[in-house]
Order: sequence, then structure tokens, then C-alpha cells
Amino acid sequence: MSPEQASGLPIDPRSDVFSFGVVLYEMLAGHRAFEGKTSLEILQKVIHASPAPLPDEIPISLRLVVGKALEKDPARRYQSMAELRHR
Repeated sequence: MSPEQASGLPIDPRSDVFSFGVVLYEMLAGHRAFEGKTSLEILQKVIHASPAPLPDEIPISLRLVVGKALEKDPARRYQSMAELRHR
């Protein structure tokens, strides 16, 4: 769930970009991007916290793609999956 969706704000395709970024992060890191003891804690982290940096073994270009996909502000994210795909 994107930060805007967790906050009850309108969503658009950039929400899907965030969700894809979360899945990609988890595949690369081997652990969840946002963790907590309760669903509420996890949602608070999705809205306010950043995941731990990806390991240095991950190429910087891929770390940058994941970082941009996980931007809290939708305007700073890739605007579509097509834009992300071309990076």
C-alpha cells in the first residue's frame, strides 16, 4: 500500500509504482521494506519512514531505481511503470 493510500488520499498509477518498488526492494534485500509489530505500525512506517538502504552488492543503478519508486511524494516517483521500465 502506498503512503497516499495508507493516508486515505486519492491514488493513481504512481501507487502501483510504489507497490512494485516494495516488492523489488524485498526481493533484493531479502526482508520486508517496512516492518512492525502491528498493521498500524507498518502503515505508519509506510507513511513516514524509509526502508534500510539496500546492500552495497546491489548495483547503484538498481538501488536508485528502487529508491525513486519508493519516494513518499508521488510527484517524485516514476510517474508510470512505463517510465520506470525505461530506466
